[in-house]
Amino acid sequence: MRAARILWLLPLTLAVLLCWLGARAGLADLYTLHAGRPAGPTASASALAAAKLSTQMAPWRATAWLAQGKLDAAEPAVTLRPALEMALRQGPADPFAWRDFANMLARSEGYGENYRLALMRSQQLAPYSRALQISHALNGLHAWRFGDEATRLLWRDSMRVALATRPREFLRYIAVSRRENFFCAYNGEALGLSQWCAEAQRLRQQCNLPDLAARRRQYCDRTGFLAVTSSPSRP
Repeated sequence: MRAARILWLLPLTLAVLLCWLGARAGLADLYTLHAGRPAGPTASASALAAAKLSTQMAPWRATAWLAQGKLDAAEPAVTLRPALEMALRQGPADPFAWRDFANMLARSEGYGENYRLALMRSQQLAPYSRALQISHALNGLHAWRFGDEATRLLWRDSMRVALATRPREFLRYIAVSRRENFFCAYNGEALGLSQWCAEAQRLRQQCNLPDLAARRRQYCDRTGFLAVTSSPSRP
């Protein structure tokens, strides 16, 4: 009789436990959502507090630790690293967690082997993620001179994806940030952009001329070569 009661209580206990864990996970998601959408004068402190509550409510969820790690990004790497390492332990197959971990390593250690391994892992986990690959491509664009040959090849792979999926936006970003000469010197021929690079030199000269015709000015602005243009926005 006692054994029968125990057998009857086991599924009930399991159900209660699952409900409790589900409730904590739901609250953690709410805190994570708040952390990702801060607003108001005390936004940063409020968002960080919400992210920390999220990790307390559901420490097994990678998204909670990832949110905290992103909000800590303005802090020294010694503060940022534990949250991102925990995110990787909880979600080792999360390519964005590996991306953020790679970026943290770049800040704390430079673009050495550890960075390259984290970057490679991120790319392997989501080779067709447009947002992720564009993020890596832009990082490579800005940090090219700091990477070794193996790291540069990984960045170039991401640049190929960016050019295949968002070519206009990616090339305009290069032009607006005035990096076309540097980009073309190292990647123009390798990425099949020799013609664009030649055109970029011509446009850089023409679009800096005074008294541009209206249509020409519009074209220069659209391609990113206008002398006075807005700050580059990520594609």
